[in-house]
Amino acid sequence: MILVFLPSAGLYAQTTSDPASREDLQKATAEMKRAVRDAEKKSATQAAKARTEAEKQHQESLQQSVEVEKKLRDEIITTAAKQQKVAEETEAKTRKMMFWGVGGVVAVLALIALGVVFARSRTKAPEVRVVQNHGKKTDILTDPDIPALKEFAARNGNISRVMFCLTLSQKGTLWDGEQIICTAELRENLPPLVYFDGDASPVAWDKRKRRAVLIAMQKQSAVVGSVTQ
Repeated sequence: MILVFLPSAGLYAQTTSDPASREDLQKATAEMKRAVRDAEKKSATQAAKARTEAEKQHQESLQQSVEVEKKLRDEIITTAAKQQKVAEETEAKTRKMMFWGVGGVVAVLALIALGVVFARSRTKAPEVRVVQNHGKKTDILTDPDIPALKEFAARNGNISRVMFCLTLSQKGTLWDGEQIICTAELRENLPPLVYFDGDASPVAWDKRKRRAVLIAMQKQSAVVGSVTQ
């Protein structure tokens, strides 16, 4: 308005006496005012448009930030869920392996125990009795050889085990003449095995007398020990 006013005032001073000049001045002033208003309006429109564009870009940036944050959060949740699932599966496999491992050990120990019981039941010798020889006849074989054992087994239904008395002959000992009852297990094409009570396993046929002497010695030692006490 100042820029318009000052020239207009000067022009007005020069043309106050001319009506046509005054009319031109008024038109020129009106045009200048209109131009100024148009410029201000255009400037305001551009400013508003700039603000709208800036606001739009700001909103788009915020939206992108929200989307990026949401995507990152979803990825973190998905990764954590996968890790949790892997950990649970690993723990389940570990428990399963431990269960089967312990179960396998228990099963093996049970089989071993059953095997020991079965072996003992198969190898346990009949009761051994140490008796004095007073010349009385017995109803079992006394000091038989292998053919006599086989003949006795055949007469009694082909039994595989035959009880017999083994006479000890140890001059000058307390067990000289004693008899120990034991059992012979007959084997095809092999010498018999001889079982004595209390032994976990049998002895060979040719070692039967040696084992009988040891049993008699243990028996006499136990008797002497009980007397001395």
